Amino acid sequence: MIFSTLSKTSLVIIATSVVLLLSDTAESHSWADCVDWRFKDPKKVSFDEKDGSCFGYARRYRLGDVFPLGKKVKFGGLDRFSPSRHYEQSHSNPDSAPPCSFQGSVDENEKMGSPIESAYTTYKSGSDKKKFGPMSLKRAGDKLCMRWPAKTHAVDGDMSNVFFAISGLNPKKDPTQKEFLNKGTSANYNGKTQIIAELPYCDKKGGEKDTYPCGGCVDLPKNLQNGFYVMQWRWRLNKNEWYTSCADIKINNTK
Repeated sequence: MIFSTLSKTSLVIIATSVVLLLSDTAESHSWADCVDWRFKDPKKVSFDEKDGSCFGYARRYRLGDVFPLGKKVKFGGLDRFSPSRHYEQSHSNPDSAPPCSFQGSVDENEKMGSPIESAYTTYKSGSDKKKFGPMSLKRAGDKLCMRWPAKTHAVDGDMSNVFFAISGLNPKKDPTQKEFLNKGTSANYNGKTQIIAELPYCDKKGGEKDTYPCGGCVDLPKNLQNGFYVMQWRWRLNKNEWYTSCADIKINNTK
Protein backbone atom coordinates (compact mmCIF):
# COMPACT_ATOMS: atom_id res chain seq x y z
CA MET A 1 0.00 0.00 0.00
CA ILE A 2 1.09 3.58 -0.63
CA PHE A 3 0.83 4.50 3.06
CA SER A 4 3.44 1.89 3.96
CA THR A 5 6.10 4.07 2.33
CA LEU A 6 5.18 7.16 4.33
CA SER A 7 6.63 8.03 7.71
CA LYS A 8 4.39 8.33 10.74
CA THR A 9 5.06 12.08 10.78
CA SER A 10 3.89 12.43 7.16
CA LEU A 11 0.72 10.49 7.90
CA VAL A 12 -0.05 12.72 10.88
CA ILE A 13 0.43 15.88 8.76
CA ILE A 14 -1.82 14.56 5.99
CA ALA A 15 -4.51 13.36 8.39
CA THR A 16 -4.55 16.68 10.21
CA SER A 17 -4.80 18.61 6.94
CA VAL A 18 -7.73 16.46 5.78
CA VAL A 19 -9.63 17.13 9.01
CA LEU A 20 -9.07 20.86 8.69
CA LEU A 21 -10.08 20.93 5.05
CA LEU A 22 -13.32 19.12 5.76
CA SER A 23 -14.28 21.44 8.59
CA ASP A 24 -16.37 24.50 7.64
CA THR A 25 -16.83 25.80 11.16
CA ALA A 26 -13.25 26.09 12.38
CA GLU A 27 -12.76 29.19 14.54
CA SER A 28 -9.55 31.09 14.03
CA HIS A 29 -8.38 34.69 13.89
CA SER A 30 -8.49 37.04 10.96
CA TRP A 31 -6.01 38.61 8.55
CA ALA A 32 -6.20 40.82 5.46
CA ASP A 33 -7.05 38.44 2.63
CA CYS A 34 -6.93 41.27 0.08
CA VAL A 35 -5.67 44.86 0.43
CA ASP A 36 -7.01 46.10 -2.91
CA TRP A 37 -10.48 44.68 -3.55
CA ARG A 38 -12.34 46.14 -6.54
CA PHE A 39 -16.08 45.76 -7.07
CA LYS A 40 -17.41 44.64 -10.45
CA ASP A 41 -20.26 47.10 -9.98
CA PRO A 42 -19.16 50.20 -7.99
CA LYS A 43 -22.78 50.67 -6.92
CA LYS A 44 -22.87 47.21 -5.31
CA VAL A 45 -20.57 47.08 -2.29
CA SER A 46 -19.95 43.37 -1.77
CA PHE A 47 -16.85 41.40 -0.81
CA ASP A 48 -18.20 38.11 -2.14
CA GLU A 49 -16.08 36.31 -4.76
CA LYS A 50 -18.72 36.76 -7.45
CA ASP A 51 -18.91 40.53 -6.93
CA GLY A 52 -15.28 41.58 -7.26
CA SER A 53 -11.61 40.73 -7.67
CA CYS A 54 -8.39 41.27 -5.74
CA PHE A 55 -5.69 43.49 -7.28
CA GLY A 56 -3.31 43.71 -4.31
CA TYR A 57 -2.23 41.44 -1.46
CA ALA A 58 -0.23 41.44 1.75
CA ARG A 59 3.46 40.62 1.48
CA ARG A 60 4.28 37.08 0.32
CA TYR A 61 0.62 36.13 0.20
CA ARG A 62 0.70 32.71 -1.39
CA LEU A 63 -1.60 31.94 -4.29
CA GLY A 64 -2.29 28.60 -5.97
CA ASP A 65 -1.65 25.11 -4.60
CA VAL A 66 -0.74 24.46 -0.98
CA PHE A 67 1.44 21.61 0.34
CA PRO A 68 0.82 18.77 1.12
CA LEU A 69 -2.50 18.04 -0.58
CA GLY A 70 -2.21 20.22 -3.69
CA LYS A 71 -5.51 21.92 -2.89
CA LYS A 72 -6.38 25.38 -4.16
CA VAL A 73 -6.50 28.00 -1.43
CA LYS A 74 -10.10 28.97 -0.79
CA PHE A 75 -11.09 32.30 0.73
CA GLY A 76 -10.42 32.28 4.47
CA GLY A 77 -8.53 28.99 4.28
CA LEU A 78 -4.89 29.92 4.80
CA ASP A 79 -5.13 29.27 8.56
CA ARG A 80 -5.86 25.61 7.82
CA PHE A 81 -2.41 24.84 6.48
CA SER A 82 1.08 24.99 7.87
CA PRO A 83 2.42 27.62 8.04
CA SER A 84 -0.63 29.51 9.25
CA ARG A 85 -1.22 32.96 7.81
CA HIS A 86 -2.48 35.08 10.70
CA TYR A 87 0.07 36.87 12.90
CA GLU A 88 -0.64 37.59 16.56
CA GLN A 89 1.44 40.21 18.33
CA SER A 90 2.89 39.63 21.80
CA HIS A 91 0.26 39.64 24.57
CA SER A 92 2.62 41.18 27.11
CA ASN A 93 3.16 44.42 25.19
CA PRO A 94 1.53 44.40 21.74
CA ASP A 95 2.12 48.12 21.15
CA SER A 96 5.88 47.49 21.24
CA ALA A 97 5.77 44.23 19.27
CA PRO A 98 7.02 43.90 15.67
CA PRO A 99 4.30 45.42 13.45
CA CYS A 100 4.55 42.70 10.79
CA SER A 101 4.97 38.94 10.97
CA PHE A 102 8.68 38.16 11.22
CA GLN A 103 8.49 34.37 11.48
CA GLY A 104 10.94 32.21 9.58
CA SER A 105 8.76 30.54 6.96
CA VAL A 106 8.59 32.38 3.64
CA ASP A 107 4.80 31.99 3.56
CA GLU A 108 4.21 33.88 6.80
CA ASN A 109 7.08 36.38 6.82
CA GLU A 110 5.70 39.88 6.19
CA LYS A 111 8.86 41.89 6.76
CA MET A 112 9.75 44.43 4.09
CA GLY A 113 11.30 42.92 0.97
CA SER A 114 14.65 44.03 -0.45
CA PRO A 115 13.85 45.38 -2.94
CA ILE A 116 10.24 46.02 -1.92
CA GLU A 117 8.90 44.33 -5.07
CA SER A 118 10.54 41.01 -4.07
CA ALA A 119 7.65 40.26 -1.67
CA TYR A 120 5.28 40.06 -4.65
CA THR A 121 7.09 37.78 -7.09
CA THR A 122 7.51 34.03 -7.58
CA TYR A 123 9.71 32.34 -4.98
CA LYS A 124 11.72 29.20 -5.77
CA SER A 125 13.66 27.01 -3.37
CA GLY A 126 14.75 23.73 -4.91
CA SER A 127 11.62 22.03 -6.24
CA ASP A 128 9.33 24.29 -4.20
CA LYS A 129 7.80 27.11 -6.25
CA LYS A 130 5.49 29.67 -4.67
CA LYS A 131 3.52 32.36 -6.45
CA PHE A 132 2.81 35.45 -4.38
CA GLY A 133 -0.01 37.91 -5.01
CA PRO A 134 0.73 41.29 -6.69
CA MET A 135 1.34 44.62 -4.97
CA SER A 136 -1.43 47.22 -5.07
CA LEU A 137 -0.97 50.06 -7.59
CA LYS A 138 -3.05 53.19 -6.93
CA ARG A 139 -3.19 56.97 -7.28
CA ALA A 140 -3.44 59.54 -4.49
CA GLY A 141 -7.07 60.00 -3.46
CA ASP A 142 -8.19 56.64 -4.87
CA LYS A 143 -10.62 54.52 -2.89
CA LEU A 144 -8.86 51.50 -1.40
CA CYS A 145 -10.98 48.56 -0.23
CA MET A 146 -9.72 45.67 1.90
CA ARG A 147 -11.23 42.26 2.56
CA TRP A 148 -10.84 39.73 5.39
CA PRO A 149 -12.63 36.56 6.59
CA ALA A 150 -15.01 36.82 9.56
CA LYS A 151 -13.58 33.67 11.20
CA THR A 152 -16.80 33.47 13.30
CA HIS A 153 -15.95 36.73 15.12
CA ALA A 154 -18.46 39.11 13.53
CA VAL A 155 -20.84 38.96 16.47
CA ASP A 156 -21.67 41.55 19.13
CA GLY A 157 -18.94 40.54 21.56
CA ASP A 158 -16.17 40.55 18.95
CA MET A 159 -16.99 43.63 16.91
CA SER A 160 -13.92 45.74 17.68
CA ASN A 161 -12.88 47.95 14.77
CA VAL A 162 -10.07 47.46 12.28
CA PHE A 163 -7.33 50.10 12.18
CA PHE A 164 -5.69 50.97 8.88
CA ALA A 165 -2.38 52.87 8.93
CA ILE A 166 0.06 54.05 6.27
CA SER A 167 3.73 55.07 6.41
CA GLY A 168 5.63 57.99 4.99
CA LEU A 169 7.08 57.94 1.47
CA ASN A 170 9.69 55.30 0.53
CA PRO A 171 10.62 54.05 4.03
CA LYS A 172 13.91 52.16 4.27
CA LYS A 173 12.45 49.81 6.88
CA ASP A 174 9.07 49.05 8.42
CA PRO A 175 7.76 51.66 10.88
CA THR A 176 7.55 50.54 14.50
CA GLN A 177 4.20 49.57 15.97
CA LYS A 178 4.22 52.73 18.08
CA GLU A 179 4.63 54.79 14.89
CA PHE A 180 1.69 52.95 13.33
CA LEU A 181 -0.40 54.05 16.35
CA ASN A 182 -0.11 57.77 15.58
CA LYS A 183 -3.69 58.95 15.24
CA GLY A 184 -4.97 60.78 12.20
CA THR A 185 -7.29 60.58 9.23
CA SER A 186 -6.86 60.39 5.50
CA ALA A 187 -7.82 64.06 5.24
CA ASN A 188 -5.11 65.27 7.65
CA TYR A 189 -2.27 62.96 6.54
CA ASN A 190 0.98 64.83 7.15
CA GLY A 191 3.43 62.62 5.27
CA LYS A 192 4.41 60.62 8.36
CA THR A 193 3.30 57.19 9.59
CA GLN A 194 -0.20 57.37 11.05
CA ILE A 195 -3.63 55.75 11.24
CA ILE A 196 -5.82 57.05 8.42
CA ALA A 197 -9.01 55.06 9.04
CA GLU A 198 -10.89 53.02 11.64
CA LEU A 199 -13.28 50.58 9.96
CA PRO A 200 -16.07 48.38 11.36
CA TYR A 201 -14.90 44.76 11.55
CA CYS A 202 -17.90 43.34 9.72
CA ASP A 203 -21.61 43.55 9.16
CA LYS A 204 -23.69 41.08 11.15
CA LYS A 205 -25.31 39.35 8.18
CA GLY A 206 -23.66 35.96 8.16
CA GLY A 207 -20.66 37.27 10.06
CA GLU A 208 -20.76 34.42 12.57
CA LYS A 209 -19.58 32.09 9.81
CA ASP A 210 -15.94 31.12 9.41
CA THR A 211 -15.44 32.26 5.82
CA TYR A 212 -17.99 35.07 5.55
CA PRO A 213 -16.28 37.93 3.61
CA CYS A 214 -15.90 41.14 5.63
CA GLY A 215 -14.32 44.34 4.37
CA GLY A 216 -14.15 48.10 4.32
CA CYS A 217 -12.96 51.02 2.20
CA VAL A 218 -10.97 54.20 2.75
CA ASP A 219 -10.07 57.13 0.51
CA LEU A 220 -6.29 57.35 0.28
CA PRO A 221 -4.77 60.73 1.21
CA LYS A 222 -4.83 63.16 -1.70
CA ASN A 223 -1.29 64.34 -1.01
CA LEU A 224 0.47 60.99 -1.51
CA GLN A 225 3.47 61.33 -3.82
CA ASN A 226 4.79 58.85 -6.38
CA GLY A 227 6.61 56.00 -4.67
CA PHE A 228 6.11 53.23 -2.11
CA TYR A 229 4.22 53.23 1.18
CA VAL A 230 3.79 50.56 3.87
CA MET A 231 0.25 49.73 4.99
CA GLN A 232 -0.84 47.95 8.17
CA TRP A 233 -4.19 46.26 8.89
CA ARG A 234 -4.65 45.73 12.65
CA TRP A 235 -7.52 44.24 14.66
CA ARG A 236 -8.07 43.32 18.32
CA LEU A 237 -10.01 40.21 19.34
CA ASN A 238 -9.55 40.22 23.12
CA LYS A 239 -7.61 42.37 25.57
CA ASN A 240 -3.99 42.66 24.36
CA GLU A 241 -4.75 40.17 21.55
CA TRP A 242 -3.91 41.97 18.31
CA TYR A 243 -3.58 40.61 14.77
CA THR A 244 -1.89 42.39 11.88
CA SER A 245 -1.25 42.14 8.16
CA CYS A 246 1.33 44.25 6.32
CA ALA A 247 1.44 45.23 2.66
CA ASP A 248 3.06 47.76 0.37
CA ILE A 249 1.33 50.07 -2.05
CA LYS A 250 2.86 51.80 -5.05
CA ILE A 251 1.49 55.25 -5.85
CA ASN A 252 1.73 56.33 -9.49
CA ASN A 253 -0.13 59.58 -10.08
CA THR A 254 0.72 59.58 -13.79
CA LYS A 255 -0.82 56.20 -14.70
